[in-house]
Amino acid sequence: ERSAREAEGLQAEIRRLQEAELKKPKGSNAREETSEQIKEAFYRTRSLDIRIRACLDAARDLPETLDAYDKLGEAWDSVNPFKIFR
Repeated sequence: ERSAREAEGLQAEIRRLQEAELKKPKGSNAREETSEQIKEAFYRTRSLDIRIRACLDAARDLPETLDAYDKLGEAWDSVNPFKIFR
């Protein structure tokens, strides 16, 4: 959620910078600097996008992982000669 909010903030920053860029004269240093700021913000959104996708994938796969751990625990219990002492 924190990454999603940060990405939304960066999208707003990109839009603001794009509007500011259009108001500056073409070929000026100020416009080039603003263009670079837009690119930096875009690259930060890309890394956040990757992080968000990884979290979503992990959340989607978590139930299967937990089920596998349960089955693994049952398998270990079935061959554990010391389980009678628990």
